[in-house]
Amino acid sequence: MDALVTILFVVLIGAAVLPLLALVVYIVASAFGLGFADRVLDATMALLTAQWSIGGVLNAIVGVALIALGVWCVITVEPAVAKGLCLALIPLGIWRLVRGAHILRAARGTPK
Repeated sequence: MDALVTILFVVLIGAAVLPLLALVVYIVASAFGLGFADRVLDATMALLTAQWSIGGVLNAIVGVALIALGVWCVITVEPAVAKGLCLALIPLGIWRLVRGAHILRAARGTPK
């Protein structure tokens, strides 16, 4: 299980950092007038699209998890104040889920 978590962390960090590194390579290649700068820029665009897609999926997953946590908390926790705080998780989860869906739709290029 630790290896799976480590792999997920490496993939997420790589998805966040690789577009920035590719952009730096493009800037350097463009400054020196190298011919492969345009191909690096195309690769950067593909990496940015992948980054947005991963972000959308993560937003949707976290939204579902927050909704489930809010429902579970309302069912199991006894004090009324705590139930009220747990109810606040449900709209937040719905917002994250909708946000993730919009990000995925925008990353795919699908119109609203």
